[in-house]
Amino acid sequence: MFLTVPPGKVLASPLLAYLREFNIMEFKGQNDHFNVQSFEVQLARIYLWHSQNHQRASYNRILNVIVSSRYPGNVFDFSAERGSPFTKVNNQDWLWQARIGWQDVVVVVCENLPIARPFYPWLAFAPGKSLAWNGFIRAVVADQDWNLLSWLVQARPEEIFMDTLIDTELEQELIKNHPAEWERLQAAYSRVTRHWFATKAKNNLPMVREMLADLPIEDRLAGLKPEDRLAGLTPEEIQVLLKKYAPQGE
Repeated sequence: MFLTVPPGKVLASPLLAYLREFNIMEFKGQNDHFNVQSFEVQLARIYLWHSQNHQRASYNRILNVIVSSRYPGNVFDFSAERGSPFTKVNNQDWLWQARIGWQDVVVVVCENLPIARPFYPWLAFAPGKSLAWNGFIRAVVADQDWNLLSWLVQARPEEIFMDTLIDTELEQELIKNHPAEWERLQAAYSRVTRHWFATKAKNNLPMVREMLADLPIEDRLAGLKPEDRLAGLTPEEIQVLLKKYAPQGE
């Protein structure tokens, strides 16, 4: 992601206040780990971009920004061992900086962000089950920001429902105090999981059969029209059923 900040413009958000005129940003989620190899790629991007834009952008106007879901201890150790240690910016656990070669690098650590509204956009990248993630969801519920919570359900459904809400006091609070919003969240979760299930059904039928095997037969057939229930039967099998269940004398 490339972000330009016009010279002289002051960004009020603490998430963006440190940016420079030219910012090349990389986001690393909990399943897309920020490691030494991906760090090398990001460093190379800045050198390549500068080589193509050196007439309009000196290095002191460029910032390499990496937003990492987790604390990248391996990267920080690797960099320190080679003489380029990362240090906290203004003693903040979530913002780190280093000078590496000719470029300046900033790393935002999402799991260390304060639980406060200005940080909500990047708290959405915090690792599931982390203190930051749980605190973030609790804060969103306390703020009654239902649009944000609905978006999070669609973006990270399992971590919202299975890891943070279901069988917790938050679920009970939503059911008791905000039943309409709870129904809305459940509907959003249902839409996401139906899409996921339909995709998996096309690509991995054995897995789907195994998942359905634990359901009672009446639950598996619920919602199907009578003709749909017979869709998988051959004409011969249908005749056998007719003979078996037809009223006597017919």
